[in-house]
Amino acid sequence: MIDLRLAIKGLYLAVRNAALSLCIRPRKAAHPDPGKVQKILAVRLDRIGDMVVSEPALRTLHELFPRARLTVLTRPETLPLLRAVPWIDEVLVYGGFFKTAAGLRRQRFSLAIDLLMDYTLKTALLVRLSNAAVTAGFDIAGRGRVFSIAVKPAQPGLKMYQHTLELVRQIAAQFGIRGPTGDRQPHLILCEDQKRFKDDFYRKNSLEGRMCIGIHPGAKFPSQRWQPEKFVELGDRICAAGAKVILIASRPEQALAEGISAAMKSKPVVSIGLPLDKTVALISGMRIFVCNNSGPLHIAAALGVSTVSTMGPTDPVLWAPAGEKAVVIRRELSCSPCNRAVCAVHECLGSITVSELWQAVQGQLARAK
Repeated sequence: MIDLRLAIKGLYLAVRNAALSLCIRPRKAAHPDPGKVQKILAVRLDRIGDMVVSEPALRTLHELFPRARLTVLTRPETLPLLRAVPWIDEVLVYGGFFKTAAGLRRQRFSLAIDLLMDYTLKTALLVRLSNAAVTAGFDIAGRGRVFSIAVKPAQPGLKMYQHTLELVRQIAAQFGIRGPTGDRQPHLILCEDQKRFKDDFYRKNSLEGRMCIGIHPGAKFPSQRWQPEKFVELGDRICAAGAKVILIASRPEQALAEGISAAMKSKPVVSIGLPLDKTVALISGMRIFVCNNSGPLHIAAALGVSTVSTMGPTDPVLWAPAGEKAVVIRRELSCSPCNRAVCAVHECLGSITVSELWQAVQGQLARAK
């Protein structure tokens, strides 16, 4: 039986590729001069986790072009995540396609990079319309025509942060620069303001010296969320073992978090709607972070915090958290990973038990001793 979604997508891409071939003339950058790179733009308009896993690529850009000014274009929600990064010189906030494109064009960038590894065109066209001297991005489903340096995704089996890092290495090679070898995992550090916030929060909530385990029950799509009642039971088991639960949620997840808190026998400390820089600070003080596959999961991993997470329809090769302190609980099903936002059956997460996550938490605690 033909999957109607795939058929429609295939037809769309065929028509789009034909239109791109007619409307866009490829601009090739033959032997670009690294000495002329004075201003770099990196575009990352998707979700929190995408920005976190792009950190190695952005850090490497700064190291390869140390004299260039590095600007990152992002969404308002992810802006606070970048405020404490000392080697990012400027953060621009996306404000609509045409307004943003006009603003980028005035900046006169030497090099503009689209970090999105997908077939969609918006960010690729923003990079093209920036009129940067050199443009670069992933060549997927014909979108490579938009860039002067088009890079095919690396071999299968890499995590997303490794793909974006490899993109930067390939760009450097076009400039005749040898990029760093070896793996570079996402890494977040706290600035002094974040450290003060963390210390104040833990002190005001009588958490100093306590073993704190964080729980984030949310995720972008319903298909990525473990059942709330299971988080309730898991939270109570954690508290019964002598730890303190810190329940975090974004503002849209407030009802979910408050419902879990109200149902728990031992009330957690609840934090709702913190900006990302403060969320980073809060997570940094936790012994273990328990969650679904989500942006905060990648924040915790980049901070070196031990994690226990569920994974349902998401591609585990691309999106499992980096590092050796991560435990991921998932089901290997014939339909997974499907990447669907909503699923009526939802066996991939529905079949994961509280006991499995509790055993994983106990294992992480034993390793931390």
